[in-house]
Amino acid sequence: MSEEKRTKRDVRLVLKRLRKEEERLEKELNRVQDDYERVERLSDHLEYGGFVDHKRTQAKMKAILTRYPVRAKEEFLSRGAGMAAVPFAFRESVCATLGASSRMMLMRIADGAPTRKFDGPWSKVAHDIKIRYFNLRMLFEGKDEVSYNEEDIRDWNNSETVNNSKYAICSNLDVLTHSFHGLNRLPNMDKKGHLPTLLRRAQIERLTVMEVSYFDTYLPYISPWYLTSVEISRCKFKSASPLSCWLKKVLENKCLRTFVVYDNSVEEPVQEKDNLEDAVYNLLAKRDEFDFLVHSQDLSYFCISRNDSIADLSVTFVKRYLNYWTSSVEGSFRMRLNLKGSCDGEEEVETIKQLYNFGSDGTLRHASGRAEARITVICKSVVLMLERTFREEFY
Repeated sequence: MSEEKRTKRDVRLVLKRLRKEEERLEKELNRVQDDYERVERLSDHLEYGGFVDHKRTQAKMKAILTRYPVRAKEEFLSRGAGMAAVPFAFRESVCATLGASSRMMLMRIADGAPTRKFDGPWSKVAHDIKIRYFNLRMLFEGKDEVSYNEEDIRDWNNSETVNNSKYAICSNLDVLTHSFHGLNRLPNMDKKGHLPTLLRRAQIERLTVMEVSYFDTYLPYISPWYLTSVEISRCKFKSASPLSCWLKKVLENKCLRTFVVYDNSVEEPVQEKDNLEDAVYNLLAKRDEFDFLVHSQDLSYFCISRNDSIADLSVTFVKRYLNYWTSSVEGSFRMRLNLKGSCDGEEEVETIKQLYNFGSDGTLRHASGRAEARITVICKSVVLMLERTFREEFY
């Protein structure tokens, strides 16, 4: 079963469990409200001196009290109490796959007893879980065995507990080769390891692959669903298909912030270049809604250029995204988005400036007054820069 199918299965399982729990609690709440209204009417009746069969009424009150015993604080029926039935291992594994900001939000939800922090079934797990964060650099020479260096980048509370945690996140993975310029400035890579094992053992957030050859068969070992940044440059692949197929999966990830693919060659003949413009456009358009919800402050950069098997982002794509941006209500919700593609020269970009009425200062202001665009040419590459001009409030 693929990672995507497992994720969808887990999400459906949680939704089903939550739906059942919601139905159960709704029935219980309706019963409480009915009892409350009946007893409230009885209280008013007594207050105004109405006739009451005291023995019968006392018996009814005792019966109702048995339904609602006094709860100890530990047994408080909170909003999230029903989720305690969800297995702990499942809650822990879900928390381990979340990003740091999402885990922080989960810690703050009020699913426990009032006035108690980190008391509920989800907030407590999100607070208590220990995750080891590390950077990984490796030298790849076309074989399963690689030399690598690994260093922890975050430890808190008890560092030994964190280092021995069963959950780990690779914040940065750099795949290099001996010919990489600047290798002598990096820490010694004196450890030996099995590459597929190293790639599978932890979710990877940022991936950089530079100047390596024949990494084709190892891309599938890297899950695309956790990546926030991907840079693949000056690499050589045996065939076009593995790279294109994997990159298309990466572009389905809404959390992706940086996507840089340039100067990559392919050994086998390429009949037709793959065009990823639709995938990039759909990602950016969908992510605007996502970023608006979470008030994203992240910088984003997308570049596809000079690859043997993948078509460059073109001027047509830039115009398409400008159409989307100018017609959107708020403009770009990100702090800054840079798009870099290819063009024939200054004249092509000047035509775009005239078409969209860029100002004399080279700036196009969004109708909302909350964002602006700039477009320039750098070495036969068109660069579109979209930026917010107001500060987003956090809620």
